[in-house]
Amino acid sequence: MERVKNLDVSELLSPPLTVSPGTPASKIIGVLKDANAYELFIEDNEKIGMITLREVLKASNLTQVKAETLSFNIPKL
Repeated sequence: MERVKNLDVSELLSPPLTVSPGTPASKIIGVLKDANAYELFIEDNEKIGMITLREVLKASNLTQVKAETLSFNIPKL
């Protein structure tokens, strides 16, 4: 824990995974798998949406569902 405490924040940063709002859920699964990640983001005008693996698992028709319907809005910092 002491090692993490002494790290600079910039060493912990990584670029966010993003997809377009029209990306199908089946493609989102591939992006998450390739990146070994549990969430990704979409940027739609002034809003930022987040999609978690849990939201993807709730979807019933992965070929028809788009990213914009799986996402929930989060505050933009």
